[in-house]
Amino acid sequence: IQETTTPDVSGNGNDAQVNVATVTKGVDGRALDFDGEASTVVCLGAAPGGESPALTLEAWVRPAVSQFPGFPAVLRPDGAYALRYTARSLGFLLWFAGNPVALQSAKTDWVPGTWYHIVGTYDGNAMRLYIDGQLDPASPVLRPGMVHAGVAGAYIGSNRGQYAFKGAIDEVRVYD
Repeated sequence: IQETTTPDVSGNGNDAQVNVATVTKGVDGRALDFDGEASTVVCLGAAPGGESPALTLEAWVRPAVSQFPGFPAVLRPDGAYALRYTARSLGFLLWFAGNPVALQSAKTDWVPGTWYHIVGTYDGNAMRLYIDGQLDPASPVLRPGMVHAGVAGAYIGSNRGQYAFKGAIDEVRVYD
């Protein structure tokens, strides 16, 4: 796929523009494979405005590498929230009043070519990371408050074309 649109299955109209990613077998149907360079998906649909007391980010990832240069993004709208890697761990970031707070996973043994179910949750008081249904030992990070969640322009597989992820991403979800 060079440039095409994929529909938002939630029915919220957050269709995505796919740039330079290829279709591959996913955990359920098809996924997108990102080259770690130019591949990106951008969802420019309308997002609910304002702040939220709770947020959950979810995705299936199949990294092609075990170490991650830079900060390759799984899902990230600037200044709101992110699931992204750094070096050898998964990061869950939330922005509170313009300032990011990060939770870095204790897991560092990512096996290239293996599917992982990753989830970041925030309940108004604590951030938590789950990997394959298990609470990561680095969780929770306590941080009460409201998160900035209403952002249009979420990126999958990169952050505005930078910090590109190398591997496959499937079943991306955002819940309030």
